[in-house]
Amino acid sequence: MKTLSVRQVMTVNPTMAELGMLVSSDGAALMLKKGVGSLVVVDGDTLVGMLTERDILRKVVAQNKNPNDAMVKDVMTTPVITIDPDMDITEAARKMVDLNVRRLPVVKDGRLLGLVTEKDILHYYPEMVEITREWATTGEPRFRDSLYGRCEDCGVFTDRLRLVNGRHVCDDCFESYQ
Repeated sequence: MKTLSVRQVMTVNPTMAELGMLVSSDGAALMLKKGVGSLVVVDGDTLVGMLTERDILRKVVAQNKNPNDAMVKDVMTTPVITIDPDMDITEAARKMVDLNVRRLPVVKDGRLLGLVTEKDILHYYPEMVEITREWATTGEPRFRDSLYGRCEDCGVFTDRLRLVNGRHVCDDCFESYQ
């Protein structure tokens, strides 16, 4: 069973912010209005950063800065790590865990196509929540060098797929190939 690509689950029109916006009256207010936890920051048509709730907490609130004076350009996360729209969502999830992020902009040929979030992935593969929770707790996946996803033979979700005869299979199905 093949998993979905990032293109199939991403948010196509993510909420955007501009460099000159203020964190509180513009950025945070926009997040609240749209019900999102982040904004894709653009300069014209160019992706330049991400502003997240975490950025606001760590770079404004925790440092006792006035959010009415803080600019998005001074608080945003940059440089931005992006992913390709054709990446498998299990690989996107792995990248998020490895980078300790919950969202990644989707870019092709330098053009912003969308945003994929942990929530987008869990919507299609709720079984991944156990793995992402374990990784969040331990800081490391149990099987760092193995692939996770659904077994192509029996359909069970596992964090230890093995490649055999061109198929990704769980340990139980792997034994049937021996």
